[in-house]
Amino acid sequence: MEYKERIHWLGRYQDCLHQQEMLRSRILAARDRATSLQQALSPISVQSSHLGSSIEKAIETVESFQNRLAQMVVRNEQTLYEIESAISALPCPESSILGMRYIDGKTFQEIADKMNLVPRRVYQIHQKGVLLLDTPEYMPDAPA
Repeated sequence: MEYKERIHWLGRYQDCLHQQEMLRSRILAARDRATSLQQALSPISVQSSHLGSSIEKAIETVESFQNRLAQMVVRNEQTLYEIESAISALPCPESSILGMRYIDGKTFQEIADKMNLVPRRVYQIHQKGVLLLDTPEYMPDAPA
């Protein structure tokens, strides 16, 4: 696996979390829309097929988003586990830096500040850690 491919593979951790968060936001928005429609309908005594179908559509949308989120969480859990396992198998300080970078989503500057290092040194350790990921003892289940 090339260096850039390893970086991309590690970046999938934050991508998975971001996708899940976006879908959760869409679920909340759909729920709010369904609640608003339901509240708008409650004072109306005459049944309106248009409003009724709007509520049904809103409920279907929420259910669809929730199903997609559940499927996404199951798929993403495996990715998250693989990345966490690969990073935690590395020696320190490589595991610490890759963990802060790819699991916690910190910048090189934030990592440098936390570890009392200069950003260039953090980048060097990061690069070494990424290169170690291709070593079988650190990443036995590495993607092809």
